[in-house]
Amino acid sequence: MELLAWKTPIVRYGILVVLAHLIVNGLHGIAHQHAEVVISDLQFAYVLLVIFVAPIAAAVMLSFNRPKKIQQVGAWLLFASMLGSLLFGLIYHVVLPGSDNIFTVMQGPSLNNAIFFTLTAILLAIIDGLGSWIGAIAIRRMAKIAP
Repeated sequence: MELLAWKTPIVRYGILVVLAHLIVNGLHGIAHQHAEVVISDLQFAYVLLVIFVAPIAAAVMLSFNRPKKIQQVGAWLLFASMLGSLLFGLIYHVVLPGSDNIFTVMQGPSLNNAIFFTLTAILLAIIDGLGSWIGAIAIRRMAKIAP
């Protein structure tokens, strides 16, 4: 297998969005600790598998130039993991009431921690939306070049 796919712009964008996603998720994890926002074991499993492992696997799969099937699966995995992360964030940070909701965190004792938590949650929504879009474009492009 060749690692030459980096020359393709959509692959570069996919890998870069995964890197941004992982960095901001790391910062958001720190924000969770500082704001003392705890997630359930089920949420932790989802975060670990869908939000961390799946995007890394997608980036690796997109990197392979041959066989094209691997790139296609990587594009689908990028799309699904970014969309899954976006929906998870929107549901827990905005829709559902609870300690993970940004409006609840903003009422907490530390304004600095609340702002850090909220900013990283907003950044994640932007990056994950962008990642979903890049994944969708990658799926379309990979379908055109499929053998």
